[in-house]
Amino acid sequence: RIHMSCRLCFTRFSISRFIVCISILSISFFFFQAEDGIRDAQESRGLGDVYKRQTMTRWLFPLMLLATYHHPTTARAPQPHIIFFLADDYGFGDVGYHAQMYGNDTNTIATPALDSLSAQGVRLENYYIQPVCSPTRATLLTGRYVHHHGIHVPLIDSSSSALPLNETTIAERLQSAGYTTHAVGKWHLGFKSRAYTPLWRGFDSFYGYYGGSQDYWNHESLCWAGGVPNGCFENTTKDGSPVTGLDLHNGTAVANSTE
Repeated sequence: RIHMSCRLCFTRFSISRFIVCISILSISFFFFQAEDGIRDAQESRGLGDVYKRQTMTRWLFPLMLLATYHHPTTARAPQPHIIFFLADDYGFGDVGYHAQMYGNDTNTIATPALDSLSAQGVRLENYYIQPVCSPTRATLLTGRYVHHHGIHVPLIDSSSSALPLNETTIAERLQSAGYTTHAVGKWHLGFKSRAYTPLWRGFDSFYGYYGGSQDYWNHESLCWAGGVPNGCFENTTKDGSPVTGLDLHNGTAVANSTE
C-alpha cells in the first residue's frame, strides 16, 4: 500500500509535490501502524466485519488527499531566441565563403563574421529570395512569393503602395507564440499610414527608417525616384530637386539623433 502511494507521489517529482506526498505518507503510515492493533483487538472479539469497514474508511482519507492534490502541468521548455539578419541587394559572390567555394580569388570581400555564422548553421544555397529589397522583405516576412503579396519592385518614397494589411507577418505569428518582437534598421514596406508601419505589423518596437535608403550621418532619406515622375516630390521644390528629410524612428516618435 505504501508502495502504491509512493508511485502516485513520485510520478512527477517537484519540491512542493515531495513535501505534500511525504505528509500524506506519514499520515498513511500512522493509520497502518494503528491498524494492526485495532485488527487484533476486534478479531479477538469477533468483530472482523467492523474492522474491514473501518479499514476502508481509514484508507479513504489519504486517498482523498492524493485525489484532491492538483498536479500542475509540466512547465514548457524555454523558447529559443531568434535573431534574423537581412542584407538585401547582396550579391551571391559578396560573402567570403562563396568566393572560396567557387575559386574566386579576385575582388574578394572579407566577411569573417558571416562566414563564421554560416559555418555553424544551415546554408540555403538555392533561390529563396528576390533580387531587390522590398520584394525580398515582403517575401521573407510573409512566407509568400511576390505574385501573392503584390510587392514586385522596390517602393519609392512617394509610393502609395505597401505590404497589404491582409498579409500576416512572421512577427505576428511569433507574438501569438509568446515572443516579444523587435525590428532594427530598414523597413521599406510602405508607410502611407500608421497601419502599414512596423508597430502595426507585429513588432513590439522599431528603431530605424521607413524609406529605402538613408544617410548614415544625418539619417536623411536619400530619395530614389526609380524613374517615376515626381517620385521624390520634385514638383514641390522651386528647382525641381528631390526632397529629403529626417527618416529615423524610435517606435512612433522621430528620433533626432543629430541634436
